[in-house]
Amino acid sequence: MAMRKSSVPFATYNRICSVCNKPFQTHYASQNICSYECRQEATRVLARECLRKKRHSCDRYDPCIICGYQLTTDVHHEGNKTYVLCPNHHALVTRGIKTLQELLASKIS
Repeated sequence: MAMRKSSVPFATYNRICSVCNKPFQTHYASQNICSYECRQEATRVLARECLRKKRHSCDRYDPCIICGYQLTTDVHHEGNKTYVLCPNHHALVTRGIKTLQELLASKIS
């Protein structure tokens, strides 16, 4: 059974690529990137910006909330909260050896 072609023409939009600033035509109203290469570059730029924001969002020299170690710390996310932990305590929590609540309870005792 042969498929009938639609007689309705597609709308074409003239756009300018947000990465390379070259003009291109598309059938999609929201498309703003012209090619696969430009999409890869836009993804790289976005990843760099997100990583930069993540690095600067927390003061990395805050002491560990468990032991007070301050030379190097990691940021641990649990739920909607962020905790600053030393590498040893962070490894214990992320590898499932101890829970954060157990570590906090041992700090109090």
